[in-house]
Amino acid sequence: MKKIEVPQDNENLLEEIGGEIQYATDEDGKYIQVQSTGWLPKNTILKEEWDKIDLIAEHARQEVINGHKSALYFHMTVHQMNVKMLAGYANMTRFKVKRLLKPERFKSMNAKEAKKLAYALNIKQEELMKIPEQPVCSLQKNETGE
Repeated sequence: MKKIEVPQDNENLLEEIGGEIQYATDEDGKYIQVQSTGWLPKNTILKEEWDKIDLIAEHARQEVINGHKSALYFHMTVHQMNVKMLAGYANMTRFKVKRLLKPERFKSMNAKEAKKLAYALNIKQEELMKIPEQPVCSLQKNETGE
C-alpha cells in the first residue's frame, strides 16, 4: 500500500491515543510508518465490542447497586480482569480477592489491601470504594479529556 492509500476515515475511535501505525511505501518505494485513523469496518467492529464491554460493566454496576457484589467486582469488570489476574497483579491470594467481592468483606478491608488493589487496577483508592452514578461509556472522553 502506498502512503496516500493508508485509511483515514473520519470516525476515529482511537483518536485519544493518536490512531495506529500502518506501514506503507513512500515515493521512493521504501517502507515507512504512517499514522492512520483507521477504516470503517475495523472501527465498526471495535465500537460493537466496546458496546458489549459497556453492557457487561453496567450489569456489574447493577450487581453492586443491588448489594449482591462489592465495588471491586465493578472495577474488575471494567478493567477486564478476573480473580486470578487481579490476585496476581495485587500480590494477593485468589481466595482473598474472591472474598473481597462480597460487600460485607469489602467494607471491612484494611488500607494495605485497598492500596494493593487500587494500584493493580490503576485507580485511586477513593475510586476503588465507589462506583459511577451513571453507566459507563468507554468510547466517551471524560471531563478531563482523557
